[in-house]
Amino acid sequence: MTRVSYWITGLALLSCTSACGTKTLPPAEKPALEMPQIANAVSPPPGQTQVVIDADGDDASVELVISKVQHWSGGLIETRRLCSHTPCSAALRPGSYELQIRSNDGSGRHQIVPLDVGQAPTVLRHHLFEHQPAGALHVIGTILAPLGVTGIVTGGILALVNSADGTDLGNAPETTLALSTAALALGLIALIVDRPTFTPGSTVQFDSLGTQKPADNLTGTEIQLTERRPATSGFVALTPTGFIGTF
Repeated sequence: MTRVSYWITGLALLSCTSACGTKTLPPAEKPALEMPQIANAVSPPPGQTQVVIDADGDDASVELVISKVQHWSGGLIETRRLCSHTPCSAALRPGSYELQIRSNDGSGRHQIVPLDVGQAPTVLRHHLFEHQPAGALHVIGTILAPLGVTGIVTGGILALVNSADGTDLGNAPETTLALSTAALALGLIALIVDRPTFTPGSTVQFDSLGTQKPADNLTGTEIQLTERRPATSGFVALTPTGFIGTF
């Protein structure tokens, strides 16, 4: 029983390394090729093009990325605010840009999205990634699985003591191993069934005539090197420790 329990524990923990983490779902469906309704559209001056930006039903702020610098401890980004709420419009010169779109729902979801601006007015619609946290069943699994591992180790020690010096512990080692193995199995099942999920975002861009432009599906990974700053200059650094420094 001891050897079987150890094999079960090892295989279960090995499988959990890939099956108990966040489950990545297929990317979100691309937003429809529909012109968003904007109350106050921007009239572009000569030499610039009107750009309409929408977060596919999500209220979000939009910033133009001026520069990015990455290093081992995090990264730096410089941005300029284009609008505080979507859908919105802005005027930009023709060229290639990157926009930072951040949800206003307080979840912290934000992504950098590529934008190509030509002579014709263009529309960019982006669906931000979605993250669904685990529920109560996952919490139960985080309790049962460690208890099961601890019980299996304890049962193994009792079995060794029982066979080494002739101490009669009765069925205590076998019972401990059996119950602990069951607890571990139930805990791992709960962790796998109630995993958190991650849905990558998606982007579509088209001009005023409805012609779709190529726009890559984003992975939706949260941008760890960015932090919002409405000023046109200055940097904000976000390090892995959570410290934010402005200079």
